Amino acid sequence: MQSRTVGVEALMQEIGLPAAGFHPQVIDDRPEHRSRTARPAGRRADVMGSLIGFLTAAVVTVACILGWAISYHPLQNVALSRLPRNLSQYWPVVIYGPWMAASLSVLRAALGGRKVANSWTIILVFAGIASALCIVDTPSTMPEAVVAGLPPVTAVVCLQQMVRQLLAARQVSQDDVRQAPSHRASR
Repeated sequence: MQSRTVGVEALMQEIGLPAAGFHPQVIDDRPEHRSRTARPAGRRADVMGSLIGFLTAAVVTVACILGWAISYHPLQNVALSRLPRNLSQYWPVVIYGPWMAASLSVLRAALGGRKVANSWTIILVFAGIASALCIVDTPSTMPEAVVAGLPPVTAVVCLQQMVRQLLAARQVSQDDVRQAPSHRASR
């Protein structure tokens, strides 16, 4: 494309306004003349943001898997007193199934920029149930109760931090879109 003048004066005269004092703006659309100063810093921030987002997702995944693995047997032991052995091995899914579904709902809402209080309520209720049932299965010393009850809480806290990052990243990208100059408006 070639340089061109924006016809502000012609437009002003066409709608009946005085064009005195207005100077046409030159827009150069050639790639070699586009500004390159703001992009490298923005690109580095984008790469770092993506890296931090990936690391956060990895930490959340590991914390959730470890929390599930650590609390699986205490939950299964609680179910053994009431259920046959073949059913008790699947009983922890009754606790973690709704928790996982609500977690996915919260992540989807965060990507869409929405908040879902009902899903957070489900997550908190089932994490509380999992913690309480894990604590019931342990001896009554404080350190053992903390070790048993902390994994579901850790998973909730990690999930909440990931959602906060997703919402913050979404807000930044929306701000960037709003601040980006629109060349179409000047054509």
